[in-house]
Amino acid sequence: MNRALLALLLAASMVAVAQEPKTTPAAPKTAAELKAEKKAEKKAKKAEAEKKAAEAKTAVAKPAAPKTAAELKAEKKAEKKAEKDAKKAEAEKKAAEAKAALAKPAPAPAAKPIPVPAAAPKPAPAPAPAAAAAAAAKTAPARTAATSSAIIANKDSKIYHRADCKLASKMKDSNRVSFASAAEADKAGYKACKVCKP
Repeated sequence: MNRALLALLLAASMVAVAQEPKTTPAAPKTAAELKAEKKAEKKAKKAEAEKKAAEAKTAVAKPAAPKTAAELKAEKKAEKKAEKDAKKAEAEKKAAEAKAALAKPAPAPAAKPIPVPAAAPKPAPAPAPAAAAAAAAKTAPARTAATSSAIIANKDSKIYHRADCKLASKMKDSNRVSFASAAEADKAGYKACKVCKP
């Protein structure tokens, strides 16, 4: 019987222990939390010191004599002038910032080569077929020379293309760089496109 009583008491104590609320130890505070607490304490102390100083000032200060109408008018005038000066300074600051923004040279977008259209010959009363062919031959090489000498490179990929390359047309304007020749682009450290092979 003693064993049964002992087992019963043991079970009851275990149940009582299990039902007690467990307190978890407080987690250690991080450095940021400690810093924030110190800052808050400093602010509270500073505010309290300022409050005490203000109370001391008011206790020591003599009651001010009522101001005359002229003094009140002068104070209002001074306040208005201060506001006007502040607005003027703000406007000057904004104007200076705008001027500085305009003074900064904007990055010039890379010029896209514009194909030169062949000049349409004016209708002549009797054009000679040989003359028209010669004129077309003169304009065609000039147009291809203009497009083949223009090299467009991509700042990000460090690859340069001919102006008529399909990959050059898909390039963002912010990444475009123009070169006069492929040799110049090579010298700058860019690689040739494997599609258009400039």
